[in-house]
Amino acid sequence: MDRNTIHEAARIANVSVASVSRALNNKPGLGAETRARILSVCADLGYAPSVAARQLKEGRAATVGLSMGLHDWQVNPYVSIMFEHLTKHLYRRGLMPGLYHHNEMQQLTEDAASAILLGVEDDDARLRVLHEHKIPYVCIGRRHDGFWVCPDDHQGGALAAEHLIAQGSRQMATVEIDLPERGTVMRGQAFHDQVQAHTGSKGSVVRIPDSATPVLTAYRTLIKAYAQSPFPFDGVFCETDEIACGVRAALQDLGYQVPGDVRIVGYDDLPVFAEGLTTIRQDISAIAHAATGLLTKAQQGARPESITMGVSLIKRDST
Repeated sequence: MDRNTIHEAARIANVSVASVSRALNNKPGLGAETRARILSVCADLGYAPSVAARQLKEGRAATVGLSMGLHDWQVNPYVSIMFEHLTKHLYRRGLMPGLYHHNEMQQLTEDAASAILLGVEDDDARLRVLHEHKIPYVCIGRRHDGFWVCPDDHQGGALAAEHLIAQGSRQMATVEIDLPERGTVMRGQAFHDQVQAHTGSKGSVVRIPDSATPVLTAYRTLIKAYAQSPFPFDGVFCETDEIACGVRAALQDLGYQVPGDVRIVGYDDLPVFAEGLTTIRQDISAIAHAATGLLTKAQQGARPESITMGVSLIKRDST
């Protein structure tokens, strides 16, 4: 940041030039609100700290390990989009992201001074490793006793149920990944609770195997299960948009009309996959921004905080 710009940021934020420098370099001595205000002003001025310069100067301290879960796939579009937004927001704070698979925790602890975790599951060994190495971290998509940020999956499941019921569906089911310890399990639970509250019956669950190709896996599961018998549901809530794409294709190939015979709701509002699909939208960029803000607090040793991000129903052709 040139001298004129740093003075302008200090003037707008009503702080000293030294405080601007502390905020940009993630140094102690500032309150969380002051730091956030300074970083916001710098972002508005179009300034991002030099990641390369900070990396050369501070090395490991400037590196944030982005850790994929055991059942995350690098080709997964949600992981790719989240990584893109996390990278953008970390760069704005002068931090360098590095992507690590679930089994690369030793490398992460050697390379990075802090971490952001995706795909956290029950008894996730990564949390123990980070605690042992005293590395601050934030979890995305899973509630625990530390720093975390999640979409409001309870709200999302309830919105999906309410919408399908309002559209006239009465025989409903969820299509979920057969992985009980996954962080997204609340979506289906909330859906079934809402269905029961309105109809007196929780509905059914169709489970698909975990795989790197959920569209194809969902398609094959439904074709195999229902090719020889009538599809018993008129409303389906899918755990992700990818699953919903496979379900829609399978039902259409089996001769069903969507939404004439079966209405489908997905989750995430992913580009391409959500085309023509009613879905629950989570703001991935806002979640990434919130996670990087919590990471700053975790790095400073603040008390753990959590953020639940609201979601919304996007109505399209599938319902």
